[in-house]
Amino acid sequence: MAHPPHQDGYLHAAAPALNGAQAARVGVSAACREVAEYAARFVSTTGDEHAEPGDFIAFGIRVRRMALELMFRTVTVERMRGTSWEVIADRLHMNVDTCIGEFGHADLSHHASAHGQIVWDVLAKTCINPIPGGCADTADEGAVELDAWYLRWLQPDNHPAQPPTCAVTANL
Repeated sequence: MAHPPHQDGYLHAAAPALNGAQAARVGVSAACREVAEYAARFVSTTGDEHAEPGDFIAFGIRVRRMALELMFRTVTVERMRGTSWEVIADRLHMNVDTCIGEFGHADLSHHASAHGQIVWDVLAKTCINPIPGGCADTADEGAVELDAWYLRWLQPDNHPAQPPTCAVTANL
């Protein structure tokens, strides 16, 4: 169910709450943001002289863990969209049984039409924000935060036209 646009382009408390499938999609966007921001910290080489042995390995391990959580969340969204385990397994280059064994716990499709907070509460248990308490309390709040983050992140030359003011919430 798409939300009707608001004058300022953001969801408000009066807007309908997100359902489970929409909350899962916001969860993927939130994980993408966290991976991007964490990884961006290591682009600069200005602090390399202060790195301890193993610091780069620790960074790589953290990014790998974050990416794995992102993968679980993408499986959640795919299942909520009705994607079969056969397609998911094929895309992951796995057999179906192995895929279900590794990613079956991410199947929250039975909550797709439920209130989004049910799904958000499950995702919150594996929040990948490195700052404790850094994840939004609700999917609605997370979506609005992501709209604002996207506008801050977006470079002027990335968009030929006026950038969308609600790139995350626009099509939920």
